[in-house]
Amino acid sequence: MIRPAKSATAVDLTSCDLEPIHLGGMIQPAGFLIAISADWLVARASTNAPQFLGTPLSAMLGKPLDDILSADAVHSIRNRLSMVFGETTVERAFGVQLQAGGPLFDLAMHFVGPTILLEAEPSEPPGSFNAGVLVRSMIDRLQIPQDVGDFTREAAQLVRALTGFHRVMIYRFHADGTGEVVAESVTANVPRFMGLRFPASDIPVQARALYLKNLLRLIVDVDAVNIAIEPNVDASGQPIDLTMAVLRAVSPIHIQYLQNMGVKASMSVSIVRDGLLWGLIACHHLQPRHVSFERRTTVELFTQMFALLLEQRERAVNEKQARRARLLHSQLLGAMANKTTKAENIVGLAARMGELVPHDGVGIWTDGRAILTGSSPDHAEFARLVDTLNREPANRIHATAGIGAMHPPGRDFADRAAGLLAIPISRTPRDYLVFFRREIASSVTWAGNPQKPVEMLAGNFKISPRYSFEAWREIVRGQSAAWTEGELAAAEEIRIALIEVVLRYIDTSVDKRRDVVAQQGLLIAELNHRVRNILGLVKGLVARSGTSEPNVAAFRDVLGARVLSLARAHDQITEQDWAPASLGRLIAVEADAYCATRPGCVVIAGPDLLVQPRAFTTLALLIHELMTNSAKYGAIGSPQGVTTVTWSLDDDSNCILTWQERGGPEVHPPARRGFGSTIIERSISHELGGKGWIDYATGGVHARFVVPAAFVSIDDRIGEPILPATKPTGSLHLRGPVLLVEDNIVIALDAEAILLALGVDRVDVASDAAEAMRIIEIDCPRLAILDINIGAGTSFAIAQRLSELGVPIIFASGMGAAFTRPPGCEAAPVITKPYAATTMARAIHAAVAADNRGGSR
Repeated sequence: MIRPAKSATAVDLTSCDLEPIHLGGMIQPAGFLIAISADWLVARASTNAPQFLGTPLSAMLGKPLDDILSADAVHSIRNRLSMVFGETTVERAFGVQLQAGGPLFDLAMHFVGPTILLEAEPSEPPGSFNAGVLVRSMIDRLQIPQDVGDFTREAAQLVRALTGFHRVMIYRFHADGTGEVVAESVTANVPRFMGLRFPASDIPVQARALYLKNLLRLIVDVDAVNIAIEPNVDASGQPIDLTMAVLRAVSPIHIQYLQNMGVKASMSVSIVRDGLLWGLIACHHLQPRHVSFERRTTVELFTQMFALLLEQRERAVNEKQARRARLLHSQLLGAMANKTTKAENIVGLAARMGELVPHDGVGIWTDGRAILTGSSPDHAEFARLVDTLNREPANRIHATAGIGAMHPPGRDFADRAAGLLAIPISRTPRDYLVFFRREIASSVTWAGNPQKPVEMLAGNFKISPRYSFEAWREIVRGQSAAWTEGELAAAEEIRIALIEVVLRYIDTSVDKRRDVVAQQGLLIAELNHRVRNILGLVKGLVARSGTSEPNVAAFRDVLGARVLSLARAHDQITEQDWAPASLGRLIAVEADAYCATRPGCVVIAGPDLLVQPRAFTTLALLIHELMTNSAKYGAIGSPQGVTTVTWSLDDDSNCILTWQERGGPEVHPPARRGFGSTIIERSISHELGGKGWIDYATGGVHARFVVPAAFVSIDDRIGEPILPATKPTGSLHLRGPVLLVEDNIVIALDAEAILLALGVDRVDVASDAAEAMRIIEIDCPRLAILDINIGAGTSFAIAQRLSELGVPIIFASGMGAAFTRPPGCEAAPVITKPYAATTMARAIHAAVAADNRGGSR
């Protein structure tokens, strides 16, 4: 970028970012445009429309469209417009006769507010083009097994064959906004751009935004005189928005850019992946060239299919690496070194992890000390680098190909370590596994010097696109090879594996054992908190996405119940540090959720068994689906129905789980196999290698499941049986508002809806401590529900203030009871996320009852 220090008129090529290219009020002369009002009068038209329609412009404006086009043409246009949804949808019609006995046109039509924009171009001769056959054969060619390089070259060749352009390039954007030609197909004696890099300023910001909306852009003749639209502005003085117009004239700066390149015609098609602009198919011709709208539509469709197939190929590569990562994950947990310190454990595992992430050196920072191997910074340099890493979030990996950009002292050791991939493996204190890569002094070949985007004209600096597109080479230093998506995905698997290793690690030193166990508990609580927040967010999104349509509401309720079931299962296995949990308690908790208002509707019996964490969530979802189906269609939902759930061990120590319903309505096998039926019938065999069998007998559903011995064991612990609790009775009578402190807006909205449904008169929502304190002083609440972790702090100060005022408190968190309550709040109940009406009602009744015993306010 060039910015002269003392010139008020100084500009650089980034000034192109401010050019309103969609409001130019001009079209290319390859066709014509008519703007139609909501009452089907011609509001505007391009000045060349009379050449195509034989009607003077003065005789068009303000007249009904029926006076200009034939009734059949208007009928066809109306039908097509009925298929348009939203202002980014362009409907097309090919080979339409606009006037009786007149030529055929290809039409594009879309809405701009209430206005209809109709564009027309002459059609190709009938019978000369079959889009369906062409696209099918082109896609067949792309699906031939080949690597990504051959795949993109084949795509460029196919587009050149379809369009006849002299040069067709696959142009990919890099993370820094620059673009590179990664594939090319050209005719003889046409300059090649393969491998050249183009500066980000060549395609300004607003042009990229248009590429995401309007996927194809054709410039028929860069030397053509553009056609004005009359009137230029509407009654409010606004020009017409040509964002989605296919004939929109091109920026003069871009025209000059193409002229400097020696190009007379151009076409570009956006390659979009996951809603982002991955790149372009860029086409150039050395003479003017018109490609019919129908043929361009075929190219657009082909490009969309190309993007899907490209994503499929790249994901296949990433998935292969991810499978290796998951396999290594399992192997690491099974082969954890039995060393005397945590650091030595991680050192022993780092070499195996490095198989997934190519690197030149490794740095491990744990317990405040460094272990370095290979090409890496020295100990002092690494310690300073860790200080910089500590400014990054602790719950995700951090990767860069240029350490010097994020950590300037890193430029001093760029010859040994220019890039890093840092994997945080604990929260407090911050421990890291860091992979380093050496510097690659690479040469970037630009299409012309990217540092000269402006020139002096008549004493002023003016925007001037580059004239030279000859290869210009720049040596880039201080950079390593970039980290690929697959490597980053593998690093995420490593991060998860290392967290589990740290959680399972127990120092053999008796003196440190207590501290390690405490740290393990905190880490488990942190993981539990993250998972619960995710579950809460999912449930909130589902609940807030419901509409009045019965099928959507049913979907919301079913999915929300499944999320809560998994959350309950997660609670039980994290209570004992991810240890096996009670099968009986699992079934009892699920029964409580569905039939606590009718004691005795579910009878459970069996020996005290523990289920391994891996199998626990599978069984939780299975029992949940059985309970749900029974509540809807079977014995649980019937006043006289009884469901018996029993389990025992066979001679091979497998767990035999039996489900029997009686006294319910007559049973009919399901007409279709939905998600719930599939879970019931296949989850045990698919997830655990066991067996499942279900009989929809007329008198009641009977099911039998075999859980392999590897996942169950006898529970020899001593404890009281956990029986289903009853739901609270009576309505809520709260005099005054309820304060809800929650920093996630979606979860807050979900909780607010639950409270209002329970009968609360008013809910005051605060996202931070300052807002909560303000609400308390303005109108003291009758009750408060406080998310423990809000932002970077806690709600304990709010709790203490409410305690001073005698306001009953309920704490809410993803950590359950794994925290120390502040003074004065030791007896406050705790509910866990995601919020559920049943648990929230119990907690409110308990809190209000305790407060009433202490005296009403």
